[in-house]
Amino acid sequence: MRNLAIAALPVLALAACSGGSESLQPGQWDMTFAVTDVSGEGVTEAMRDEIAGELDRELAMESTCISEAQAAAPDESLVLNSEVISECNIGESVFENGTIDIAGTCGDGGDGGEIAVTGTYSATGIDAEMTATIRDGGQEFSFAGNITGERTGDCPG
Repeated sequence: MRNLAIAALPVLALAACSGGSESLQPGQWDMTFAVTDVSGEGVTEAMRDEIAGELDRELAMESTCISEAQAAAPDESLVLNSEVISECNIGESVFENGTIDIAGTCGDGGDGGEIAVTGTYSATGIDAEMTATIRDGGQEFSFAGNITGERTGDCPG
């Protein structure tokens, strides 16, 4: 099951974003990702817990300092690490005017999957839901997770 969870990581990319009239405030932001559901044929409760735990660990987010430039034109680096982002091909990407709507595919051949991220943002908050379907070695499962962000103040130093 660990291989399934690790194989899911490339599926979890978000797209480059283009900014808009609703701008994030620069400063210190606390970002979180939490798996809310794992499902699939033959996926037992124990497997769900294992997959969710692995994804939560691998995709854990930390506090980050958002610069003025990043706040004016937010992109995927605000919510996912570069390794995950580099392994996906984003077909649609909207991160503007308070709306987040992103879709893409990851992986190659029979393994990989699809991702969708929808949500909203304001000057001081991000609230989005990620859904993904993953195919790995003939098995398929889906998961959902919440991405949240909150501005907590000015950047240190």
